[in-house]
Amino acid sequence: MDQHVRILHHLISYLKNRGVPDSAIAVEWGNRQKYVVDLAIMAKEYDTPTAIFEIKSFKSAESVNRGIKSLKKAVNALNITVPCYLVFGYQAKNDVEIFDVTGAVYNGEEIPFKNFSDPNFRCDIINFDEMQLGIESKNRENIRIKRDEKQEKLERFCYWIIPLYCVVLILLDCVGLYKITYERLWVHGAILVVTMLPFFKEVSFGSFIVKRNDLEDKQK
Repeated sequence: MDQHVRILHHLISYLKNRGVPDSAIAVEWGNRQKYVVDLAIMAKEYDTPTAIFEIKSFKSAESVNRGIKSLKKAVNALNITVPCYLVFGYQAKNDVEIFDVTGAVYNGEEIPFKNFSDPNFRCDIINFDEMQLGIESKNRENIRIKRDEKQEKLERFCYWIIPLYCVVLILLDCVGLYKITYERLWVHGAILVVTMLPFFKEVSFGSFIVKRNDLEDKQK
């Protein structure tokens, strides 16, 4: 059996023995928009990893650097911070060595290569339920941040853009450069409806109503 595949099988067994269900284990997680990692532990209610793993067949300074670079590419596709691990296998044991390199991935922390031969530097994976609580908390915080950003944009749009837009139209009409007609009011109203649609599930302008599917509700 290929060394990489053997380590992957041992890693899966290791995670299952620590309570991680089959449904939460994603081998080669990723898609065209997200960089693929060897394995990810997925959250129960979100299409988001709670931890990602990069496997290296042989331990060397070069393989450690390549693994960290791969994990860096993967986290660029995420909008939350997740634990990042490098995984190596024992030559004569059906076991794995797991090293937490989260600091190196996100903050560029230097990890001496000798640490990867130090048993005290190896880590155990935290409880799966604790991972779930952590990812749920991070997702709620991200949703709150996005909601606040949307509210700020809406207020700026309503208090500045719309009044300025209306003033410009009135001035153009007053100097005779642009005649405001009933039909043109409908056109400008439609423009405002389309512009405001990202902020609301439903926007109405007289008897004209536009609705959109709220993807955020589906993700909650």
